[in-house]
Parts: sequence; C-alpha cells; structure tokens
Amino acid sequence: AAFGRSSTGGAGGDAGLAAMAGDAAARASEWADRADAPAPYLLAGDAAKAAAQNRRAYYRQLRKVLDAADIIVCVLDARDPAGCRARAVERQALAAGKRVVLLLNKIDLVPADVARAWLAHLRREFPTLAFKAGTQEQRRNLSAAHGARVGKATRAGEAVTGAGAAGAETLLQLVKNYARNRGIKEAVTVGVVGYPNVGKSSVINSLKRSRAAAVSPSPGFTKVVQEVTLDKKVKLLDCPGIIFDDGSAAADGGASLLLRNCIGVDTLADPETVVAAIVARCAPAKLQEVFAVAAFADCDDFLRQVALKRGLLGGGGAPNAAAAARAVLQDWNAGKVPFFTLPPTADDGGSGGGAGGGAGGG
Repeated sequence: AAFGRSSTGGAGGDAGLAAMAGDAAARASEWADRADAPAPYLLAGDAAKAAAQNRRAYYRQLRKVLDAADIIVCVLDARDPAGCRARAVERQALAAGKRVVLLLNKIDLVPADVARAWLAHLRREFPTLAFKAGTQEQRRNLSAAHGARVGKATRAGEAVTGAGAAGAETLLQLVKNYARNRGIKEAVTVGVVGYPNVGKSSVINSLKRSRAAAVSPSPGFTKVVQEVTLDKKVKLLDCPGIIFDDGSAAADGGASLLLRNCIGVDTLADPETVVAAIVARCAPAKLQEVFAVAAFADCDDFLRQVALKRGLLGGGGAPNAAAAARAVLQDWNAGKVPFFTLPPTADDGGSGGGAGGGAGGG
C-alpha cells in the first residue's frame, strides 16, 4: 500500500504537504529553543542542570536522524498518544520533505475499542499503524506474530497476546512500498523517534527480531543514535527520546511527564504533587485494588495508607509521604496501574491535544 489516504487513512496530496511544510519552516527556530529549554521545576538538585545539557545533546542527535532519514516513524504510547506526540518533529520532518508515519505502540495495554478510536483519530493527519513490541529476553530469534489474520487484527487495533511482536510486517511493507514508489535503489533509511520510554528501541528490536538496540525501563537510556541494518533494503535509526515542553508540565508539577514515564522518579523535586495528579486521573477503586488500601478521602490520605502498608515511616513512626509517593510512581512507571486516555470528540474541536477520562480501565 502506498502512503495515500485510500490505503492508510493518512492525509494525502502534495498541496497539503506543501502547506504543512511552510508552517513548519516558520516555526523551526521556535522548536529549537523549546527543545533546548531546561525544566527546573521538575527536577531536584543537579538533575536540572544535567537535564538541560542532555536535552541539547539529544537535540543534536535528533537533527542527525531528521537529516539522514527518508521516513520518520513517530512512536506513540497507546495509553496517551496525544500526550507523547512530538508535533514539532512532525512539522520539521514535513518541512524537510520526509514522509511521516505514526506508530501506535503498546496496544496490548489498552482496550481494543480505545486503540481503534485512536487509530481512526490519528489517521486523519498521518498514516498510522498499530504495533505491539516484543517482550522476549533472548538476544536472537525473537518471535513475531504474523499471517493475514494477525495483520488484520493488528491494523484494527486489536491486541495480540503473547511475548512476540505484532504489526512488524505491516510497517515493513509500508516502508518498502514507499521505497519502490520513490524509485529508491539503495536502502531506505527510517528514523524512529519519540518521547522517552515509548518503546522506540523495542520497536527496532521487534523489526530486526533480535536485541540489536539496547533497551531499559529507565527514561533517557538511549544516548546517541543507534544504526541498525534490517536488510539490504531497510536501515533503521534509533533516536534518543526528547521531551518537548509545551508548558503543561509546569502547570501540573511534572505529572504529565510522569504519566508518560519520561523522567526518572528519583530526580523529581515534588513527587507528592505528581501523585495528586495521578489520583485525580484514576478511578479510586482501581488504586485501592492495586495498592491494597482502603477507601481514601484525598491524596494525602492515600499516601498515608500506602506508607503504612509498606512500612515507609519517618521520625517517630509517622508515615513518610514523600517515600510513599516515590513508591507509587515507581509502580506507575512499571505499568502496574492500568491507565489510558481517549481521543478528543467533536465537542473538543478535534485538536488532538486533549485526553478523555478513560483512566483506570481494568
């Protein structure tokens, strides 16, 4: 299938691309400033200074990928696709004449109807594919679900169970079709980009069917571009994750970034504020079930119960709220708390930036 609307649901036509490219060129310098900006309100101690330095370094790596790639695959976490879209990257890629594909990863972590709704929403703008990266531990011969039935189910957003990957065949077919349509004789280069911890390296390993790119649950594990040759026709570039600060993180004390597992818990300046935002987003019954606590009146009561339950006590045996908050956030980042967002409805204006109240789905 080619990249037109008829086959993938993405926005088609050179006129549309030209208009978007013009907008991207006008905003390129704004993007560079934003990408380099530190976020001191999120981090404690020397971590804020280190974050600013890392962000500048990661931005340089991102520029290398944008310059070298023919296709940019933007990996999104299916639990919060709008929250982890790097729209500045999409604009810059279009301005440079690149093709953009959105990859909805981790579809096994959300209900099938939620994945389908997000696919329909995102396909209004770009070709969008559903994906489930493999979770196997061996270095080689990683399995992948395949065949017509699996391909049809994955394209529809239905989760495929098991440790193997799903959706790899569809993505590779899309990439190779693009290379044929463009008459690319040498290997087509695919840049894999996105926020930290959306699964970029795991996607590459699933495509390669080996642990070619190093992975870790810790945000910011990939430091430099990793190049992986898939076969004689496809070369992959794994880009370090970059947090693009749109101002929402400052407003909620970093909760929006923690929801995406973009920053490390140990470096957070105010973990209790972040947990308060999580409590506001999640169904109380689900938090009671996951953390084995009784009904709670508010976030302070929730953290008090978690601290007592886990023996996190301070001076005089008082519950240590900060320690409890970090424990909650560690569990959140590990995926122990079910969470997902819904795409905007017509009443939201269809902006793609809002999230529905689907938190805490079972």
